[in-house]
Amino acid sequence: GDDVIPLVRDDLRVFTPDELSYNLPTPNPVNIAAASELFKPLESRAVQFGFLQSTGENKVLFRNPLFENGIDELKGSIPDLADAYRLMNSKGVFPKLEDLPAITEIGNDFVIKIKEQGYKLLNKIDPSKALEQLIPPGPWYIIDTNDLKVYVEYKSQGNQSKMDYDLDSEARKWLNKMNDLSMYVDLAGMEKVLAIRGKFDTEKGKPPSFVKPILEFGPQLKPVYEILLLLSELSTDPNYADLLKKGLKIAMSNSPNNWEYKFQADKEIPVIKFPSGLVDGPVPLRIEASLKAGVYFNVPIPLPPTNGIQAPSAGAYVEFFGKLSVMCASVGAGSIYAVGQATVRIGADTVTGPALYMKFGFGVEVVVALPVIGSVSVYFAVGVEISLDSTQITVGGFLLFKGRAEILGGIVTVTIMIEASGKVQDRIGGETHMIAQVIFSLDISICFIIDISFTEKWEEERLLA
Repeated sequence: GDDVIPLVRDDLRVFTPDELSYNLPTPNPVNIAAASELFKPLESRAVQFGFLQSTGENKVLFRNPLFENGIDELKGSIPDLADAYRLMNSKGVFPKLEDLPAITEIGNDFVIKIKEQGYKLLNKIDPSKALEQLIPPGPWYIIDTNDLKVYVEYKSQGNQSKMDYDLDSEARKWLNKMNDLSMYVDLAGMEKVLAIRGKFDTEKGKPPSFVKPILEFGPQLKPVYEILLLLSELSTDPNYADLLKKGLKIAMSNSPNNWEYKFQADKEIPVIKFPSGLVDGPVPLRIEASLKAGVYFNVPIPLPPTNGIQAPSAGAYVEFFGKLSVMCASVGAGSIYAVGQATVRIGADTVTGPALYMKFGFGVEVVVALPVIGSVSVYFAVGVEISLDSTQITVGGFLLFKGRAEILGGIVTVTIMIEASGKVQDRIGGETHMIAQVIFSLDISICFIIDISFTEKWEEERLLA
């Protein structure tokens, strides 16, 4: 049958000849509680009922509600707050009560008034005053392993996090805001290698969001960031000045069907070229570099070397790409460069554990630059690729061909890339496979008119042992 919620109170039951009734009136409150728990203090009850208010990713639990005769207020335990981060480690409707912050202002100056339309938060002393409360600074650990730690501190740059809360059923207004939040990532022994700061905003009828989030790199990555900043300032392309300020993407969700919280934050600094493509003619040195970093929770993401989508898990990563071209010879409009490039990615995941991915290539690039008209380049390289984690070790070699043509300073661009590779993958405690792979990419761009880009990949895998 249907579940029944008990409504009980401490009182003497009186029998009359005509009917069974309770003696009225009575000062004792009516409790939503199990009869066996009625005479225990609210916080000591083994079985506790409550009202749950949800504003997107934040939730407030009003436990042990009780009602007093003639008083239009909802009373009970001090409400418990579960913000988006406290919900990350919960598979249920609400996380465990241990270490959850309590909204202590409710029960003091603030009360929950009972209205015909529902409930309304009100300050008894000053009705115009809104509820604001400081949150204990933490830290609160979402992931805590030897190789990866993701945690939240309810403070930012010396300011303790403050919560703004409101509830008004008549106006259909539910508000739950937090400011000065900081999420940190410790990765592979590097403390606070990433920091995400911002304000978290949840309101009825609006998707939850980070307000003006900022990603900062820790001391281990800050020199890399500063080098990219220097390259952008030295470059003649004015668009590079904005590249370092943009690119932070944050996605979050909490499905009402399974109550599984998802979070993903990524920061990508696209490839910065020094000097930029606007420079005509041969130059003795060319540098390209980019940086990616991110943290995720309950999100399936592609991982190298095969770019297969793994099962939802939690983790963090940092990836750096660099390419250095040194001129070896120059004849007229043509130049020959010796080129070295590398991609290094370190990460840790709750499923695969710590991981390392490296891809190194060495080759030759021929560039023909014609003033005003544009430039054509052909690049050929060979290299090695290594990937390892707690589940597999992959070692391979590759051949890379890349042709690129730019006209009128990049207004028209055509790029073709072909990469062929052979790999041997040893799955820890399992089988050994040989993998052959070919990737073909084509990119055609005409400024403000056409942007065509696609990639085709062929892969064959055979069991060796």
